[in-house]
Amino acid sequence: MRREPARAEAIPRRTQRLFYLCAGRCRRGNVAIEFALSFTVLWGVLTGALEIGYSTYTYMALTKAVTDGAIFASRANFEEPGTDYARRVKNMVVHGSPEGEGQPLAPSLTTAHVAVTWVRDAAGVPDTVTAAISGYRINALFRTYTLTNRPSVTVRYMGQYRTP
Repeated sequence: MRREPARAEAIPRRTQRLFYLCAGRCRRGNVAIEFALSFTVLWGVLTGALEIGYSTYTYMALTKAVTDGAIFASRANFEEPGTDYARRVKNMVVHGSPEGEGQPLAPSLTTAHVAVTWVRDAAGVPDTVTAAISGYRINALFRTYTLTNRPSVTVRYMGQYRTP
């Protein structure tokens, strides 16, 4: 014997009418809630991307400045006391010129943030020269990063050694 499926009971007209009238109004608040939740997530992603981007940009500017300063240091004439040599290398790292003219290559970078060291060989002639950034602060959106001896570049000295 075959059974016919049970028919669903008919929804009263009054209930149908209430449902039809409420359909548009009952969903109005959902858009605001969805926007608030989406905006919170998107705002977090955006500010995180800006912070990482700015920090990376500043670090790459410092890396280029230190590299250029180290290349200059490898070819510059080395005077024995080394004070003028170190000053010129620091100016090259900070300003892009040995005389110290122009704007700093990175925000609030000074010669106090640059360390220039050299290693001598057995004869007392400079063998390698190192330029590094120390104590520099990158002020990002929500956090401050302090760099200690980085970026750092070491190159072989190829300039002329002058004794007094």
